[in-house]
Amino acid sequence: MKADACSFQALLVVVAARQWFNDMLRPLGYQFPFNSFCGYNPHSEHGSDARMRHTIVDVDHHNFLELMRQGTRLYTGGEVTSMT
Repeated sequence: MKADACSFQALLVVVAARQWFNDMLRPLGYQFPFNSFCGYNPHSEHGSDARMRHTIVDVDHHNFLELMRQGTRLYTGGEVTSMT
């Protein structure tokens, strides 16, 4: 890789570009069979009295609740989809 006046070499490279991954690498001759993943993770605000001390997992329904800075996050799943 060349950047300005520097060049870098590596045996392995991680490209963290989400759904734009193939668009970034196509000009270099790479095309991978990946699809986009659209997640649905709503937050709900909690009151000052709310105290959740650990993550709650519902294995049967494949979701869980986790306390985040923005509030309680409900992880409910996702959808493999195209960019359009």
